[in-house]
Amino acid sequence: MELVKGVSESLGFEASYMNQELNFDSSFQLLAINYYPSRMEFDGSRGLMPHTDHGLLTLFYKSGIPGLEVPRNEKWVGMSDVPNTFAVLNSDHMEVVENNTLIIT
Repeated sequence: MELVKGVSESLGFEASYMNQELNFDSSFQLLAINYYPSRMEFDGSRGLMPHTDHGLLTLFYKSGIPGLEVPRNEKWVGMSDVPNTFAVLNSDHMEVVENNTLIIT
């Protein structure tokens, strides 16, 4: 919930904006944890097909092994990899459009 407050503020809204809009106090919340092994654990190149993540936010632990790519200007670009950090990504349920309007689905 602290991350949601921080995202709200970073977009220029009050800290409580997203909580009020989504009514988190009366909604279902889900935390899913996935482990994606490194390529070194397999005999070849494995990965996921291009996809988006469901939910509101995705927390991605950066282990120091490159591989995460994000779409930017209609191209896939690699994210910088700072070991032992978390990347916080917007997921499918949040979209920010150009005029600083927040759309939450």
